[in-house]
Amino acid sequence: MSDRSRFLEGLEPLDVEETWPMLLGGRYRIVRPMGQGGYGRVFEAVDLLTEQTVAIKQLRPHGLSPATDRVRFLNEARTLEALENTVIVTLHDTANPDDEVPFFVMEFIEGETLAAYLRRRRYLSVREVFLIAARLLEGLAAVHEVGVVHRDIKPGNVVLKISDLGEISLKLLDFGLSGRFGIDPLPRVTKVGHVVGTPGYMAPEQLLGCTPDPRSDLFSLGITMYQALTAHRPFEPRKSADLAEYVRRVTRTSPDPPSRLRPGLGEAVDDVILRALRRQPAERYQDAAQMRVACDGLLARLPVF
Repeated sequence: MSDRSRFLEGLEPLDVEETWPMLLGGRYRIVRPMGQGGYGRVFEAVDLLTEQTVAIKQLRPHGLSPATDRVRFLNEARTLEALENTVIVTLHDTANPDDEVPFFVMEFIEGETLAAYLRRRRYLSVREVFLIAARLLEGLAAVHEVGVVHRDIKPGNVVLKISDLGEISLKLLDFGLSGRFGIDPLPRVTKVGHVVGTPGYMAPEQLLGCTPDPRSDLFSLGITMYQALTAHRPFEPRKSADLAEYVRRVTRTSPDPPSRLRPGLGEAVDDVILRALRRQPAERYQDAAQMRVACDGLLARLPVF
């Protein structure tokens, strides 16, 4: 798979019998279909006005839940429109939301997902993990500042690009499940007891169907960091894939320190990760800036080779 398409590797291929337009909005020429997710399909395209390569996300014409899919799709476009940060994928253009099949245009990102990177590397160095976390926290601070919770922080939604000198840049993707603090963007389908997100990365309050807040995103980042350091998620049952058992672990138990799975990580690493993974939101870092200070402090103490 080429670097240009790795960031979309989590998408399913489009049905070979499906048709799609060759030109969208009179301006965007479709180069190739890249795949589809739950409610949208993604294309690589060329902006005929600027001659730039872009990524276009279009609402799937025949989704499983058309009304709900449209709400999620338009919510994602509105959220991206409100965000301006180098860590967040940039929105270039949006079609009329009243169109039968709306679309929006994003920057085309070269790189690969953190999920793919972890499959190749298995686990990363402490410096790599905390550099990635610090950058993500910069983006999350911007997201939370405008009153939005991402609700689906995980390796598959983080795109990395690593330079020949080892410098890491990244983008945070997929705001389809995002929502305002205390406001459910999908009131007709999201209610207490209904799980929205990726269970393996969700905070206890999300798994219990409660409305999340920014500290829920920090919990999900803690799981991502734990996995990147140890090649294991902290609450995952060793011998069972049962979701109920997983929910019980997240909501009732505390995880092993990362250093127990990977000796040598040190107490300072354990402290940062385990605070992010506290069951009670009031016991976690209270915002992205606070967790960023902790990550930067640990990075400053690491030896430079």
